[in-house]
Amino acid sequence: HYPTVSTDMITVVKSGKEAFNNSKLLANITLFRRLKVWYYKVFAWIYGVVGQFSHLVLVNSSWTLNHIVALWNVPDRTHILYPPADTKYLQKFAVDRRAPPRCQPSSSSSSSTNLVISLGQFRPEKNQELQLRAFARFLRNHRQQQQQQEKRPLEEKKGKRIDDKNIKLVLIGGCRNEDDQKRVKNLKHLASTLGILDRVVFEVNASFKLLVEYLAAAHVGLHTMVNEHFGIGVVEFMAGNSF
Repeated sequence: HYPTVSTDMITVVKSGKEAFNNSKLLANITLFRRLKVWYYKVFAWIYGVVGQFSHLVLVNSSWTLNHIVALWNVPDRTHILYPPADTKYLQKFAVDRRAPPRCQPSSSSSSSTNLVISLGQFRPEKNQELQLRAFARFLRNHRQQQQQQEKRPLEEKKGKRIDDKNIKLVLIGGCRNEDDQKRVKNLKHLASTLGILDRVVFEVNASFKLLVEYLAAAHVGLHTMVNEHFGIGVVEFMAGNSF
């Protein structure tokens, strides 16, 4: 389900863009970049030769299918087998969303919490850092729009006012090892630097019960991985009626 090397990986290195599989050092030094492209191409050729000996190839999505066919060149033996995603329990969620107790606003507030949730392991390619930066910008823009709305005459005010204090981002994911735990620590530090730590909830290695509670409460599902191979989390967002 995850090609060892893909044409996208080669394209990223060629472009000179910094990414999870292309460090800043490699991206900025032309010689290193060319050497890595050469290595990827040789590796892809060997990978393709080995793959051609397969009698049957099962892939988890059309994305993976396109890459495996391009690399292994056995389209007649390559078939899609989508991962099992039980969405029946998600389709039963009520339209009226209610956040888990830990995300509920204080008793002095009459508004309910609006949740944006991210679902994915704390790995570099999931790019939770981008999610935090985007959420911080959203809160700034939302606050500015609310201030402009307050200055308008009463008859020109439109729509229900949503207090940005009742908007939270929940990052749900698993940690595989010490590196992932360090990544979560760095994300918390970034959230603090951006001034949104009180608006972000980190659920590390959450139980299935808690995961379902969040999916039932989410208004928005956020996913930022580029070239996702399948994305069960996205399927669950869709089944649970999240934007």
